[in-house]
Amino acid sequence: MGGFNSGRRAKTPETDDCLKLSLSKLRREGLLRRCLMAQQAGSWHFDVVLMGRVTIVADIECLEPNQCLRLTDWAFGQRIDQLLEIVSQPQPFGGERFYLFCPVTGRRCTVLFLPANKSYFASARGWDLPYASTREREAGGALRVIHKVETQSDKMSKYTRRPTHDRMAERWGRAQNLLDTYEARIMRWW
Repeated sequence: MGGFNSGRRAKTPETDDCLKLSLSKLRREGLLRRCLMAQQAGSWHFDVVLMGRVTIVADIECLEPNQCLRLTDWAFGQRIDQLLEIVSQPQPFGGERFYLFCPVTGRRCTVLFLPANKSYFASARGWDLPYASTREREAGGALRVIHKVETQSDKMSKYTRRPTHDRMAERWGRAQNLLDTYEARIMRWW
């Protein structure tokens, strides 16, 4: 009862059902820089429905004694007012990487999630959220791999090395074989 692929699904949300706050995205947008206090507003949409809006204020060694990220506004109809501590870790070949401390587990993480009916962000482990890929069937995984390989091959330069092309073709072939065997299994049932 309720084993792997038995058809039963847990009622808990997955990471795809939650609002996501990623430090790598914030860094790409220029919010995480030394000696800088930056502010940015963002919003999350599922289809065309506005699910949340947040104002992010990042203070990296500017006014606050500790590096922090302040989130204010609302999501899923609830008010958000959260202060997250940021820690930086020097990298072996120069530069640094920023991490957030999860308010639930106290561990370092780079992505925080906000499920529906909650009022603060925490890590996937803190909310005990499964990733959607852990619940998908073989065919779904194979389709995801095929889509990923096709989009990557479209973006490739014509100067990409031959071994890279061969690896991608091999991944595509394995996923296609998996889809073929899955289809054959289904056809036996009919």
